Amino acid sequence: MMDLNLLPSEAKFQAAKIKLKKKMTTFIWFFSAFWLILVMVIFIVWFWRKTSLNSNEKTYQKTLKNYQSMVGNVVISQQIKFQAKLVGKLLSDRFEYGSAVKKVMQLFSTDVIINDFEIQEGRRFTIKGTVLGENLDEVENKSDDINNGKVENFSSARVTSLVIYLDGSCKFSMEVGLK
Repeated sequence: MMDLNLLPSEAKFQAAKIKLKKKMTTFIWFFSAFWLILVMVIFIVWFWRKTSLNSNEKTYQKTLKNYQSMVGNVVISQQIKFQAKLVGKLLSDRFEYGSAVKKVMQLFSTDVIINDFEIQEGRRFTIKGTVLGENLDEVENKSDDINNGKVENFSSARVTSLVIYLDGSCKFSMEVGLK
């Protein structure tokens, strides 16, 4: 069968115009909807990124402030550590007279009486004491032991004077060096 259109050409033209207008309206609606959805998606993405960026910026500023406050604390901590090391070095190098006097007083047995001692420069002591003649060997032996490195904490010893009395007692003077 053949499509035969018996409508006048003006009616045909109007029918084509109506179909075209319908197609155009549908196209415009789809096109507008597409652009509206696209704009909404772009706006949502933009808003989400801006919110995320603001949140990250706040976190960054907070972290930066924490680090800046820690920098001051680290500098102070390093200064304190440095000063503590200096104090520790000074204290370790410092001569402790209390323990040195104790070591000197314990150098001899109770048979040797230490009458006096003087602290000299350079960790040296001058000891003045009294001993009975039979215990004089202890003073000499202790001096030899110190010089041979057998007595802990002492580096050198030297008997500087010795006076022997008729009653058998002896007075001596001795220089002792500590390590």
